[in-house]
Amino acid sequence: MKRRDRKKAETLTDQRHPEPNHDKAADHERHISGSVNVRGTIETQRPPDLTEEHKAERKDDAAHNRNKFVVECITLFVVAVYAGLTAWQACSTQEIVTISQKTFESVNRPYIGEGGWHIIYYSPNPDGTLKENTAPTKDTTSVSFDLQIKNFGPLPGTNFKLSWKEFFNGQEMPLEGDPAIKQLPQTLYPTQYVHLGGTIEGIAYKALMDGTPMITETTISYDGPSGHYKECDKDQFIPKVGMAGIGLCN
Repeated sequence: MKRRDRKKAETLTDQRHPEPNHDKAADHERHISGSVNVRGTIETQRPPDLTEEHKAERKDDAAHNRNKFVVECITLFVVAVYAGLTAWQACSTQEIVTISQKTFESVNRPYIGEGGWHIIYYSPNPDGTLKENTAPTKDTTSVSFDLQIKNFGPLPGTNFKLSWKEFFNGQEMPLEGDPAIKQLPQTLYPTQYVHLGGTIEGIAYKALMDGTPMITETTISYDGPSGHYKECDKDQFIPKVGMAGIGLCN
């Protein structure tokens, strides 16, 4: 054998066969030192159809929210109007009830007031008696006044009271106790009436007919189902005319 062939054989004999369970990855790991860093960015894009769909959904949501807001505003306005109408109706109903009540009370109550004056002029007869006349004559020497107070209403007036004052030439004349006033009933029923009266004669009559003013004040008070009522009327004597109302007392 030649020398060259012998060396080749030795070389082949010295080579070892690898073990069957040998892990090349572990052997590779033993010969690598340091750290491994992975760097970079990842970009993703939605498909155009999906993007358009998302935009459409956002538009629908915005439109829905806008419509919802409009509906809520309209609902609030309607509720406010309804509440206002309800309050107005309640006030109107209360006003109608009040008016109806007052109307009922004004119709169903006593109305006591002056029923009119009756005036008689007296002149003496030759036999000494007095002749009654509805108008004054040259022979008249006195005049009498009769005032009727009547209940014109449909209900009786209770706690009925009456007072009368007479002013002659601005001075209040003392009135003697009139039996008619003392004998007034406590209750004046519908259509029932009472009388007040007085007489002026002699020099006072002549002054009256010459224009000296005479004024009377008649005060009437009474109760009805709905409350207390009081009024005072003023009347003045006018020669050749009679008694005329001149308004309410001050």
